[in-house]
Amino acid sequence: MGSNFRDRKHKVIAIEANGTTRSLISELLRERGFADVQAVPSIKEALAVLESEPVSWVLSSMFAEQDINLLQLLNMICRTPQLSSLRVSAFVDESELSLLPTAFEQGLLSYHLKPFNKEKLKNEFDNLLSDFEAKGWKSLNLSSAYLRKALTETGSFAELLNFEKQMTNLQQGNLNQLLNMALPLIKTKKIDEATSLLMQVQKLDPSLEKQVKQIFSTYLPTVDPSGAKNMINIMNLKSAVIVESDAAVQKDLSTALAEMGVEKVQVFSDGRSALEYLKVNVDNDLVIQEWKIPKVTGPIFLQKARDEGGQTAPFILYTSLTDQNDVQFLKEMGIACVMTKPTARHEIIKNIIWTIQQERSPTEKKALERKFREALEGKNLPEAKAIMQQYVANPGVSIGARLLMEAELAYSEADYEKARELAFGSLKNSGDSIFVLNLLGKTMMQLRDVATALKCFEKAQELAPQNLARLCQIAEIQTDLGQTDKAEKSLAMVNELDPSSERLQETRVKIAINTSADNARELMGQLKHAEHIVSYMNNLAVAMARCGKVEDGIEQYKKTMNAIPVHRQDLLCAVQFNLALAHLRANALPPAVEILAELAKVESRMQSKSAAILKRIKHAQASGTVLQFKESGLPQPAVSPSGDEKPLETAATDELEAKRSRNQAVASAMLGRPGDRCCFMIFQCTENPPQAIKMMKENLRFMQRVAIKKGEVG
Repeated sequence: MGSNFRDRKHKVIAIEANGTTRSLISELLRERGFADVQAVPSIKEALAVLESEPVSWVLSSMFAEQDINLLQLLNMICRTPQLSSLRVSAFVDESELSLLPTAFEQGLLSYHLKPFNKEKLKNEFDNLLSDFEAKGWKSLNLSSAYLRKALTETGSFAELLNFEKQMTNLQQGNLNQLLNMALPLIKTKKIDEATSLLMQVQKLDPSLEKQVKQIFSTYLPTVDPSGAKNMINIMNLKSAVIVESDAAVQKDLSTALAEMGVEKVQVFSDGRSALEYLKVNVDNDLVIQEWKIPKVTGPIFLQKARDEGGQTAPFILYTSLTDQNDVQFLKEMGIACVMTKPTARHEIIKNIIWTIQQERSPTEKKALERKFREALEGKNLPEAKAIMQQYVANPGVSIGARLLMEAELAYSEADYEKARELAFGSLKNSGDSIFVLNLLGKTMMQLRDVATALKCFEKAQELAPQNLARLCQIAEIQTDLGQTDKAEKSLAMVNELDPSSERLQETRVKIAINTSADNARELMGQLKHAEHIVSYMNNLAVAMARCGKVEDGIEQYKKTMNAIPVHRQDLLCAVQFNLALAHLRANALPPAVEILAELAKVESRMQSKSAAILKRIKHAQASGTVLQFKESGLPQPAVSPSGDEKPLETAATDELEAKRSRNQAVASAMLGRPGDRCCFMIFQCTENPPQAIKMMKENLRFMQRVAIKKGEVG
């Protein structure tokens, strides 16, 4: 939106009843570079213009006593998606100042006091535009400054305090915003809270000491700041974990987090005890780790914390021990920030604040990439697409990076041919990045070109040799290709890095199943999560069927069944159900019916589904119709990688849910987010004055229409 004011090519409407004043406003705006200014005497006439052509800025008097007034116009703009980029400034008399909070609540950009002469109005416009530029052309920053001025001048400090609290929640970690809270706290007699806040800001950023001292000398000259105690949790961090063996560094990090007001900080001197804690306590907001830690090395700790500890919190690496060989691995693992020892405490705090801000509202390229991949991993495609849209809008994004993101999205949507072509395009444009190689490897596995997949994974492993998951995958492929000696060497490398790896145990089970080893069932019985193996084998069978290797997929199900421990009948029934579906899609009705009939007798999650499909088969046979399955011709998994069921009967429900999701997306787009339109959805009046309520009693209607150009009417 700021570009509309920066380049000043977009249309501006000035609404003022007095013709002389209209001319003055138009003249001054044109002098400031606004090329297209239209002056009208009423909001009704301005509305006709808004309905027929794009406008970037409206400047208007209140027209408080008119049938159509400025508060109505602001309210209409808030409800109209087509006007999302429109900004409004108000010309107000002193008698109308009480209406300003309501106007800002409805998205007002700025206000300017009447009466004004040419010189005064010139200064108002110059100040507005210079302030706007200084604030990065962000309308929220500009409008909040005007709102603070209005509430301060009218002595509405309780309202101002509520607003500053909302802004602090929106801009967590912004220390200048924290300073904005000091004045309303002082004016509402919350002296202790104001003192604590000011001293906390000074500790967090010593460069703000001058501003803090100025506030004390002006408003709190008799207060002793040394008595400040309570800290504000500036980033709303409930729990943070530190993994660091050096006691001095532990203290420094703990103090920094305490100064930020973090509620709970857990400190561990070695990786093993930290992992034990993380496996039980998964809801952490931040993990800070050293690279060289006792008992479990930094790279292994990071992977196990993600895989086995279930940590989704951002990780900060604070170390002096990484080298160039670690760069690709750290990028691949999604490290949010790397701090080099030693770092001053206030700089540590700045890095933590930046990390959390980027975690919650990513704006920088690396943060957007990381959050995009997290969204895909969590199967949140709408969020991933929204992040991608923001990412590709950046002119600094390379073609290769854009193609890679599109390829990753295509893979998540199971369009593997498209993913392959896009990833190959990225490879040609950007070279063999770790993410391109990983994606190509996964894609070729889905397309069952395992030899090419192996080459991709081996190349990626050269770039980041600490990746245990990929080493295990390489071993599986090597076994599939008959390279058993190489597979053993790969597994030996995993064992050397992490002998207790659950992934290593699972890989040995997968290999045992695929090679029909005698000990497959015994090995599978030793796993903590045997359902992971079933999900993996099911996905492998689906990939085989997708590539036309239906019989290979059926054989895969049979191998898996032979390895399932006797006491896991739930898993056996799930695999048998999928096997029956595979037979049906291979037009092998007798074996499918036989399996389903047995499952219909056994109490399990598959019992009712099996009975339902048998009923459909009998109905089709009796009526002479063809039994219809999904057009893809693929088995519908009974167990997903997460272990969740996906019944055949939910197709209609899924479609309804998809429609509901699309409707919610539309509603969300119409409403917008806090801060999109100045202070709208951020500032709420405690009580609107009677005059404002009366002015907003009727709603304006917006009817978009096509502008009629000269010569079109004959």
